[in-house]
Amino acid sequence: MNDEIGLAWAIALAKQADPKDTWKNPRVGAVIVDHNGQVLGQGYHHRYGDRHAEVDALAQVEPGTDLKSATLYVSLEPCCQQGKVGPCTTALIEAGIGRVVIGSLDPNPAVNGRGVAILQATGVEVDVQGADDNRQALLNPAFVYYHKTGKPYVQLKLAESGDWQVAAQQGQQTKITNQVVDQAIHALRGRQSAILIGSETALVDQPALTVRSVKIDHDQPLRIILDRRGSLQKQVAAGQWATRTLIYSQNKDFVRDFDQVQEWSGDLQELLVDLGQRGCQSLLVEGGPTIIKAFLKAQAWQSFDLYQTASRFGSVGVQGLSPATIAAAGGQLKATKVVGHAIDFHFEREVH
Repeated sequence: MNDEIGLAWAIALAKQADPKDTWKNPRVGAVIVDHNGQVLGQGYHHRYGDRHAEVDALAQVEPGTDLKSATLYVSLEPCCQQGKVGPCTTALIEAGIGRVVIGSLDPNPAVNGRGVAILQATGVEVDVQGADDNRQALLNPAFVYYHKTGKPYVQLKLAESGDWQVAAQQGQQTKITNQVVDQAIHALRGRQSAILIGSETALVDQPALTVRSVKIDHDQPLRIILDRRGSLQKQVAAGQWATRTLIYSQNKDFVRDFDQVQEWSGDLQELLVDLGQRGCQSLLVEGGPTIIKAFLKAQAWQSFDLYQTASRFGSVGVQGLSPATIAAAGGQLKATKVVGHAIDFHFEREVH
């Protein structure tokens, strides 16, 4: 088996993982072959906290197999630090793997190049095939973006009617999506470190901002509310939004009176830096048009899922955003798909 095929195999294995299951960890695949190219074991990282791809592949190898002449193909550099599981570098060295071919270096500063160095120091032959390509960015966009920038990968989400409106009228909670779309959105939530809304959405819709209709084996996302004026003071004083919630405000009294309220200048890039320092790797913005437009204007986003349903609200409805508006803000339409009774327009921001 040549290296190109071996790495393609490893990447295909990585794609079997669901991003909501691996959560903050990257999707990684690995395959072990002998000197004749016969597969001895293969695996991938199934879920956050479980064994990594390399160990998953080693588990399939027949006990007592001599791996000195074997090659491990892995889509991402093996980890070398103790986390929820032990270092993969240690597992590979103890297994006696003779050669490791890596698709990309790990962008995590705790690993970046160190995994390669540790393996090489013990005599393992290591080849890094794609250190400068964008395969990892496509496979693990949030993981790569966070570790390269220190800020969370921002995904915008908005559900609208067929005439691009978000509610039947201002200040009225309006159900737009059906159960199938809701489940897709909950799966999207399940991938996130945090979910963000504005104070108006908090007051009108009072969303739980939890993952409910799909199973997750990790923590619920942190809830973030932008409340410049302090509109939620009564609700917070009454104990609403008491758990897993950070509120960012410019109201100094609000900031002074409640520990969960953070002082904020109103700058979205500043907000993202702060969230990144808190370990927030990915952020789903589920606010209304005002919040979404602010993120677009600040170029503080990486992707956007716009769900359009068949319902229509007419002239009294609350105007949302059209695909043309997103394109004008630098969005490139990458995919469209039918989800329940809606069409999901998936955009990614073009970065020059």
